[in-house]
Amino acid sequence: MRILILSDCHLRDTNPRNRQDNYYQTGLDKLDWCFGLAKINKCSFVLQAGDLTDNPRSSYRLISAILNLLHKHNVKVYSITGQHDRRHHTSDLSNVPMTVLQTNFNKFELLNSNPICTDNLNIYGSSFGEEIPKILDKDKFNILVTHRMVIGEDKLWEGQESCVTARTLLAKNKFNLIVSGDNHQFFTSEYQGRHLLNLGSLLRSTSAQIDHKPKVAIFDTDTNTYELFDVPIKSAPIVFNLDEIKSKNKIALETDKIKEYISLLSNKDEKTTYDYVNNLHEFMEQNQTNDVVKEIVVSTLKDKKECD
Repeated sequence: MRILILSDCHLRDTNPRNRQDNYYQTGLDKLDWCFGLAKINKCSFVLQAGDLTDNPRSSYRLISAILNLLHKHNVKVYSITGQHDRRHHTSDLSNVPMTVLQTNFNKFELLNSNPICTDNLNIYGSSFGEEIPKILDKDKFNILVTHRMVIGEDKLWEGQESCVTARTLLAKNKFNLIVSGDNHQFFTSEYQGRHLLNLGSLLRSTSAQIDHKPKVAIFDTDTNTYELFDVPIKSAPIVFNLDEIKSKNKIALETDKIKEYISLLSNKDEKTTYDYVNNLHEFMEQNQTNDVVKEIVVSTLKDKKECD
């Protein structure tokens, strides 16, 4: 049996900051391409690992467009919910787009701890905040779709705590295949012949993802193998406002320089008789500090003097 796998679509009606294309249509076009790929490759169904939408208050227009794509390709989707699919991150799904999708024409179904049984497969779901279910029949090919922060080997940032490594998840849970969502980076892992696929986000929603290359996978349960596909994307200058991103990065860099300088001046172990204010002005001139940052610094110094 062949299965198309994708995650973290974050479909939305409005443009994220720094995106200058029609993000709404771009998201739908990518989903259209994914469903078309599933149909061409004769996939039995699609697994989606949460955060299908970016907001539980998505418009009727967006919900209707997703339903139209399901009918257009006559594809069945099994999904779970991520935190972006839920109102206030709670488990109440009585008034969210995912529930509306599930109640229409049996094309979309939410997974839970009670497995969906199809042929020799058992498919379990563990949505955001939910425990990982127990395997009921170890003789079947067992699949888990989960929305939790799974990482490869390295943490995404210093001090990250709420995460689990792919190897640990595979070692502790004997599913033949684990599909994880929430981490927007792509990676795969294998342990004792069992696989974990974290496909990452389908779209580039932030400037930090300029170099991100969205992927989907087709997994063959008969051979226990998978094939990766690059989702078509447009070049960064077309979809991102690079001038605005560059300007903001420059301001952030200048701010970091000033913070570092202030930190050095405030070092208690360093004896100095230098004039703090004069040195700060000299530093800004020598480093051609942005006028906006200069104004913030001067205003802060003025406020401090009045308080003294």
